[in-house]
Amino acid sequence: LASGGSLTRVAPGVATSVVPVSPPGFESVTSMWGLRFADTLLVLSFSEQTRVFAVGGDGSTFEEAVNGAGVDTGETTVACGEFGDDVFAQVTPRRVHLCRASDKTRMSTWDPGLGAGGIGAATVASHGRVALALPRRGSVVVLACRRQGAVEARRTRSYAAAAAQSDARELVALVELSYRHEPSCLVVPPPPLASMMLDAMHASAPST
Repeated sequence: LASGGSLTRVAPGVATSVVPVSPPGFESVTSMWGLRFADTLLVLSFSEQTRVFAVGGDGSTFEEAVNGAGVDTGETTVACGEFGDDVFAQVTPRRVHLCRASDKTRMSTWDPGLGAGGIGAATVASHGRVALALPRRGSVVVLACRRQGAVEARRTRSYAAAAAQSDARELVALVELSYRHEPSCLVVPPPPLASMMLDAMHASAPST
């Protein structure tokens, strides 16, 4: 998507096609994310809404997803990304939605609670983490995905309950960290890289 609204389609072994003018309704796209599943999903964020399109495996089809593929189409999208096999997350200014790509449905929603205010900077990491800033609280929250019913199954040792809930997932808060200055962007590195960074920080810290 180039400046001026032109859309270029590039595929291996296929001639490049350029649409010089965006179709009506696409002039005010603010952000765009491509989600690669069996069918690629293209998430387009506008100032007051979000639209989702399904792209066929060979790129020959391009149509709007039914029911927005589970995302909240009534709000703009702050961040969006793959969240593991067949799952993706959408961050809006007020909450986070966890969606399943195969049947294009919403599995669960997380919100920061009353009085938390809006969500600021946010990112979705493909290794299964969402980080988001809450300016009113002055903190960053890191979310993870878990299978619904997992805690109850462990408590009751009910493996049947765990199996019944194996496809249902929910978002849970792992940690909330305070900050002095509001971040303009967030990055969640993969666990091995994060461990290396922490080791380097500890090694360079002055001894007491």
